[in-house]
Amino acid sequence: MARIGIDIDNIVHISTTRSTACVECKSADTTQGFEGAVNHYLTAHNYRLLHVGTESEDGTDGKPPRLSTVAVLGKPWVYKHRSQRDNSAQTPT
Repeated sequence: MARIGIDIDNIVHISTTRSTACVECKSADTTQGFEGAVNHYLTAHNYRLLHVGTESEDGTDGKPPRLSTVAVLGKPWVYKHRSQRDNSAQTPT
């Protein structure tokens, strides 16, 4: 039987309107921009691109909504034998 889909261990949300540090290596290089942040997760941490789209936030003080491009990336879950697991982290059952 073929397997459909992948198991995801961690999901990150990247936006053109917000800058956040990498959740894996805590890199706070905000000069890389949206494309750089997406590429960092893909190449440095083997995340997979799950979705690219747009989102809007309500404008303040009568201003029009603010639009942004977003990317959702997921890190595939990798089975680790009991002897290789970090006891401080929970693993899916």
